[in-house]
Amino acid sequence: MTCRILTLQHEQEWPALAQWLQGRRNPGNGVESAVNDIISAVRQKGDDALVEYTRNFDCPDFAPPLRVSEQEIAKAAASVTIESREVIGEAAANIRSFHEAQVEKSWFLTRPDGSILGQQVTSVDAGGLYVPGGQGGNTPLVSSLLMSAIPAQVAGVPRLAVFTPPRKDGTVNPHILAAAHLLDIDEVYRVGGAWSIAAMAYGTQTIHPVDVIAGPGNIFVTTAKRLVQGTVGIDMIAGPSEVLVLADSSANPVWLAADMLSQAEHDALASAICITDDARLADALQQELKKQCAALPRATTAARALEDWSAIVVTPNISIAVAVANMVAPEHLELCTRDPWAVLPFIRHAGAVFMGQHSPEPVGDYFAGPNHVLPTLGTARFSSALSVQTFCKKTSIVAASSTFLQQNMQSIAALARLEGLEAHARSVEARGKNKGLEESGAIMKVVVKTEISAYPLLSRGKVRDIYDVDEKNLLIVTTDRMSAFDVIMNEPIPYKGVILNQITLFWMEKFKDIIPNHLVESDVNRFPAALAPWKDELEGRAVIVRKAKPLPIECIVRGYITGSGWKDYKATGTLCGYKLPANLRESDKLEPALFTPSTKAELGKHDENISVAQAAELLGAETAAQVERTTLAIYEAGRAHAASRGIIVADTKFEFGFIDGKLHLIDEVLTPDSSRFWPADQYQPGQGQPSFDKQYLRDWLEKQPWNKQPPPPALPEEIIKATANRYQEAYNILTK
Repeated sequence: MTCRILTLQHEQEWPALAQWLQGRRNPGNGVESAVNDIISAVRQKGDDALVEYTRNFDCPDFAPPLRVSEQEIAKAAASVTIESREVIGEAAANIRSFHEAQVEKSWFLTRPDGSILGQQVTSVDAGGLYVPGGQGGNTPLVSSLLMSAIPAQVAGVPRLAVFTPPRKDGTVNPHILAAAHLLDIDEVYRVGGAWSIAAMAYGTQTIHPVDVIAGPGNIFVTTAKRLVQGTVGIDMIAGPSEVLVLADSSANPVWLAADMLSQAEHDALASAICITDDARLADALQQELKKQCAALPRATTAARALEDWSAIVVTPNISIAVAVANMVAPEHLELCTRDPWAVLPFIRHAGAVFMGQHSPEPVGDYFAGPNHVLPTLGTARFSSALSVQTFCKKTSIVAASSTFLQQNMQSIAALARLEGLEAHARSVEARGKNKGLEESGAIMKVVVKTEISAYPLLSRGKVRDIYDVDEKNLLIVTTDRMSAFDVIMNEPIPYKGVILNQITLFWMEKFKDIIPNHLVESDVNRFPAALAPWKDELEGRAVIVRKAKPLPIECIVRGYITGSGWKDYKATGTLCGYKLPANLRESDKLEPALFTPSTKAELGKHDENISVAQAAELLGAETAAQVERTTLAIYEAGRAHAASRGIIVADTKFEFGFIDGKLHLIDEVLTPDSSRFWPADQYQPGQGQPSFDKQYLRDWLEKQPWNKQPPPPALPEEIIKATANRYQEAYNILTK
């Protein structure tokens, strides 16, 4: 027997050097075909197939019952020596203590809107535990039963069924039964092999199926687990055992050889690799492996594993050794270095890590507590040891409040329609106060004109109806009327008023630290009782506000040169009195943004741009300066937020008024009616831009044979819907 010695200078050489290891992954084409036949037979013949396969492979005279009686389990437990029972009990206690620390609790959180979200952690109903019988059932893998059963019990699995091959005489090794008895497991079957996996997954006449199958086995058992995965859960697809020892000159070659052989004796396909930066240690280890292997009861198996699938790898330094270890992602990794804790932070991929000279891998196999059912063949890159979580399910809990649904309904519906799932959208809209679609039979109405007799109507503007509530307050109702070029269209844009109102409320909340606003109440449930008869009509689109003394100007800010400003610039080289650089293109960004006030025209007339100096004459120098500063400040804040959502605010206008001698933000704020919103990902200077605002409608009107005087042309249905969609999209993007 010779364990090869390899030398590499860099971790990038490892894949080429390690080609010989790929053979461990390929068990041969015949295995899967044979296992498929076994699974089919069990599904068709049930218990009869189990008896037949057990006779062929384990016990020639095997006869039912398949299940070991409780009396047999108790009798077997009593037959085991006290010393054996005690050591099994000690190991079980250590394993249980470790796995109890893994328990995850259910959790819940309550959002400010009253919604409750959470995660409920529950166990599966039934677990199937496979326990290899060892050589003819005479070398029972008791530790495998402990490692599978205890995590399941800690998880709270109510039913556990153990499956293990019988010995030649049809009995189960008493140590396995003693361990089951210690764990209070009374469902044990004298059935092993791939056929037992099929029985666990699909059930038979006497065996009820389980939800999760766990436990190691040979290539046939592992293949069966892989093939039934999906019908049941499994712990993992485990391959032949493996260990990688990372050692420096401080390591003892005698101990290293013993550790490598502890894996090599498992199976002829087992792999034992040592990576070291000490060539002398490599030579000493190779000789020690020869010496110790020859003295083992399983010398032939170990020698074959060492010769075929093992190696001693010499690297220039420990850093490269660590890099190679991460590439291997071994089942077991031993850090036999002077300071293993200094190495550990650099280990990314391993099933289990054994720290230092006094933590040989068998400590973890049997007694320390962590699980020994571990990922192999490099799967530690993405998987973990068998654990309590193997037997648990995590269920998301959603208890949405009415407020949450109302606030997010449009976003949910928009995403559903983006994916072409109309019924999904209607499912949420059916529960809403504003369902957002005409065809949904919405509770909230399309509102063109209000007639609220409870209070005097003060004004009916292009979009808003304003009522006098009392000496201090007004009721503002944002209707679905649409104006363009200062002319009110004949057709409304459905629910446009709701969107404008909600966007304004969003911005007022966002800007409240910059400037106070006139808002008193937006919840119709808190409106004066006199408004109750109009509740459905007002829902989402009305606010109670403080009366203010409005400024006689509109405060426009332009961040890009577009619209009338572009026409002005092309004709004069200026914009509202500002001299601009030559060679600007349409839609170019203006740095800095420009404050360009205008007069307030009566309904049906056009506003007129005025200079900053003229604004100062109207307002007074101090107020004008304050208004300019505030206008630019809230524009920049709004522009920054919109940019983070992929929207360019090209220009907008604000209105201000005095309440109790203090300047307040009033009327609408950064809505598609008062602003130009452009999608940032489609922005191309030198041309007009697509938009989320009424510009779409304005562009259509520009192409019509219309003099921009009443009456306006009739709006086609597709123009109405497309405009409504742009308003809703702007709301969704900006506020969610």
